[in-house]
Amino acid sequence: MKLRYRPMAIMGCTYFDDRFSFAAIGAGIIILLLTVFIRKFRERVTPFFIAAALIFSGVSFEVLSDYKISYADSLTDKECIVEATVLDEPEFNRSRYYYTLKTESVDGENFSVKLWLSASQYINAEPYDKIKLKVNIYEIGSFSSDIKLYYHSKGIFLGGYVSNYDDYPIEITKTENKPLAYHLLKFRKTVESRILDKLPNDYGGVTIGMLTGNKSFISNEIINNIRAAGVAPVFAVSGMHLSVWVMGLFAILELFGVKKRLNSAIGIAFTLFFMGVTGFSPSVCRAGIMLLVILAGNLFRRKADPVNSLGFAALILGIVNPMIVADIGFLLSFSSTFGIVALNPWLKKRIEPLLNGGFIKAVIKVAVESVFVSACATVASLGFIIVFIGYVSVYSILSNLSITYVASLCMLCGGLTALFYPLGTAGDFFAVGTGCFAKYIVKVVGDVAHWPIATIDTSNVYWTYGVIAFYAIVACAFLVFKNKTAFRASCIGCALTIMICCLLYHFNYAGYTYFKVLNVDDSIAVMISQDGKNALVCSQSKNKYISSTLDDVSPDMMIADVKGGSSPGILSVIKESNPKKLVVPKIDSSLTSVLPNDKITKSTNAQVNLFKDTSLEFVTDSHFSVAYCTAQDVTICILLRADDIENVPEEFLVGDVFIGTKPYDESEFDNVIISGESDENGLVSTGEFGNIDIKIKDNNYKIIVEEG
Repeated sequence: MKLRYRPMAIMGCTYFDDRFSFAAIGAGIIILLLTVFIRKFRERVTPFFIAAALIFSGVSFEVLSDYKISYADSLTDKECIVEATVLDEPEFNRSRYYYTLKTESVDGENFSVKLWLSASQYINAEPYDKIKLKVNIYEIGSFSSDIKLYYHSKGIFLGGYVSNYDDYPIEITKTENKPLAYHLLKFRKTVESRILDKLPNDYGGVTIGMLTGNKSFISNEIINNIRAAGVAPVFAVSGMHLSVWVMGLFAILELFGVKKRLNSAIGIAFTLFFMGVTGFSPSVCRAGIMLLVILAGNLFRRKADPVNSLGFAALILGIVNPMIVADIGFLLSFSSTFGIVALNPWLKKRIEPLLNGGFIKAVIKVAVESVFVSACATVASLGFIIVFIGYVSVYSILSNLSITYVASLCMLCGGLTALFYPLGTAGDFFAVGTGCFAKYIVKVVGDVAHWPIATIDTSNVYWTYGVIAFYAIVACAFLVFKNKTAFRASCIGCALTIMICCLLYHFNYAGYTYFKVLNVDDSIAVMISQDGKNALVCSQSKNKYISSTLDDVSPDMMIADVKGGSSPGILSVIKESNPKKLVVPKIDSSLTSVLPNDKITKSTNAQVNLFKDTSLEFVTDSHFSVAYCTAQDVTICILLRADDIENVPEEFLVGDVFIGTKPYDESEFDNVIISGESDENGLVSTGEFGNIDIKIKDNNYKIIVEEG
């Protein structure tokens, strides 16, 4: 692959925050000047595009993001009157509603930015209605740079919650003339509702996931199987999905005698429509832009180069949102596509000549090509998967090959089910086909997910070092065997980028103990984790849906202040997670009915060694119940129950962090976390922010707010 003939291949490959944006612009200008005054640089096309990428990246950050971040930070901890537009339907999670808003003004000053709003009550507003309300604003991601980058990659720069509905009621103004985006959203919802009406189960949810990328209708069990089987890309709408529809549309139009150029023009319109319906996610935008370049080439009788098209897509998305590279979907989509367009032709050139001639060889050739595509995508994205996702699906290539073609048929039948829904019988016919294909997909991913060693945990430091070594070897191989300056520079830059990312990830995450305070309505629940092991400390709960707050992480051990049948919520957690050990103050028949007696320990004063350098003292009586934890010399008091704070022994009321349902006024703790709602300033509350993490290492800790 000669980069000098593919100048767009390096576009969009830079990412800068406020510390480096001006440095990027300066470096770009210097390279541009060198290109002008040095003949050797002028003869090459690539340096000019490198300069353009640096300048565009820096300028776009300063123009589109930096001022928004700065102004948003100035609003932290203020209660403001916000006028905004609702951008989407709300998400309901852990008894709260979450809205994405586009602000028009904050306290009367014009300011347009996305805001992530948390509300305990439903706001009866449709997408693109105007609302005016009083919002407690906070700096989104202030407790963690990772969370801040996640929201910024979505274009969200403000966080807020509504706590006072009576003194300042929410004003809703219905918008009569809805924008095009509203009608695209309604179209998507119509498709989803029609499919769910015909297939009101996981099969309908799986079909919707592949059609629109919305996985909210798929059960947690199936989602876990999809991840373990390594077929999650099938449910992230991207090139495969778009290609299926465009190729199908091409075939239909050709049957009616539509010429190629008109066919391409119709394909461009459909691609833009499809991107809008699926919400312009990074993966579908990458595929859409590449396809638009190819279709535009057909219009003007030009052939588009896939590597150039991929770089052009990265450039466009990076200019629109310079922070998008923090999105793991963006990284995986571009890396896997690069692997396909860069490696697959090289493999095909060497293998396909051996498989020419004869029906059997033709069948083998198709199978080999499918394996090549899946393998190339996996190899190219493997570094990001290992470092940022933390586990690798061992059978991902096999499972993807098993369902890819069936998934295409399922998508087509699902779309036709929605299209012919008003006709009754025709819609039912396609619904039956859709259900059969979806049932096959669910069966395959379920079986593969339960095979031995289906996934490998890559969250430890050795895997990180392995990724560094792998990319270093690849870079050295190119340096030794390729005599191309552009190749050498690109490989060195790639290896250095991966090494820096891996080292930063290692320094941020390795060797930590985590305390996750869960957002549970009527109780306290804290998940303690270290190196993939989990222990849940919780109080009684009548909320039978408490298990949904565990984010699909099952505890290996539980310490619970429960008395059996009086806590149906905890009983459901015990039944679903089947912990290896349960510590409770009292045992009754309801507990032994969901967990074997030999796994239950009865104790009112227990010393429990959880993990390395992490222990817990569980003390309970009729007046109070407390779990006092020491993790890497950081002390955390979890007050599960207390008739009166004076009943709690004094040795438990001192330390680094206090977790309870009410603030302790005479607290001798550095920080207080309240499980539930709290109106007191200065307190971090799960009722306002959702789950809250405490990240501990070497006698230091940091509080991380998940913010819904």
